[in-house]
Amino acid sequence: MATGDAHRREELRGLVAGAIDEHVAVVHRTVGHHDAAVVAQHLPRRLLGATVQDPVHHAEGDVWTHTGMVHGEVMAAGLGTSHVLAALYHDVAKPQTRTEVLGADRMHVSHPGHSRLGAQMMWRDLWQHGVGDLESLLEAYWMSRWHQRVFHLWSQE
Repeated sequence: MATGDAHRREELRGLVAGAIDEHVAVVHRTVGHHDAAVVAQHLPRRLLGATVQDPVHHAEGDVWTHTGMVHGEVMAAGLGTSHVLAALYHDVAKPQTRTEVLGADRMHVSHPGHSRLGAQMMWRDLWQHGVGDLESLLEAYWMSRWHQRVFHLWSQE
């Protein structure tokens, strides 16, 4: 990796690390202090940060950096609680579903089933701990569950 790329990645990681406080503050404002603590406790930040994605689809590198970028877009758009929760949890199962396949040109990384498993993990973590209202949780669940479907539909054309 070029020195410039490494420096850019470290800057991006620093921004994401600082953004976790914002993530928790947003959850706190939208669903309460107890809920923010549950989200902070159940998001596996270090594991997500150590999980590298396929560079063709995710040039930003790891899952935690990507999560921070998605969260930033949700915040910039002014979206509500269900979107914030979906942004934070949409790729939470990528570490458990990561696969590598050596292709002719490079190593291909994928995460089959991460949307389904991640939505289930989110539901378990948040519902069991009383985070948010039922409507917001259901919306976040379905957004997380189907967030990859559009790409599969495009690839079938």
